[in-house]
Amino acid sequence: MHTLPRENPSQSINESEREGIVVWDQKGLVVLWPDGHCSRFPWSALRQACPCAECRTQRGEAEHSTKKG
Repeated sequence: MHTLPRENPSQSINESEREGIVVWDQKGLVVLWPDGHCSRFPWSALRQACPCAECRTQRGEAEHSTKKG
C-alpha cells in the first residue's frame, strides 16, 4: 500500500489525522478515518464517477466492447 504525502510537511500528525489517511493498492483507494472507519473506493467505481476526458473515453471503449460481445 502507498500513502499520500502531506501537502504541508511541517503539518503535525494530529492535524493530518483529523482528515484521515489515504492509502492505495491494486484494488483502489482506502481512507482510514480518525474514528476507526475504513472506506474503500475501487478503481472501477472511481473511474466510472470521474468526469475527465480520459476516463470518459475509457468508459466509452468499455461500453462499446460490451455491446459487440
